[in-house]
Amino acid sequence: MEWIPSDEFSRRDVAHAPAAERQAIHEAYSEFWDKVWWNRHQNWLHRLKTGEETLTEEQKPILEQAKRGARRIEKKYGRKNLGWTTSSGVC
Repeated sequence: MEWIPSDEFSRRDVAHAPAAERQAIHEAYSEFWDKVWWNRHQNWLHRLKTGEETLTEEQKPILEQAKRGARRIEKKYGRKNLGWTTSSGVC
């Protein structure tokens, strides 16, 4: 996990927050991270589809694992809630 400091909110504030608040912060951070990862995965698929990037033999098992991860995230949040579109507006 990476901490991004803020003037309004510090790591110390999280450490001293009640357990329910710490849990809510963790859940929000996890959701944000899942959605950022899913978006990056969609961009990779788009680059492969358009030929902008070529899949190597070494990347094939990584792609299959990533597809499984993407399906897990889609099931968890619903694809329509992930907000990714191409420049043509097509997901």
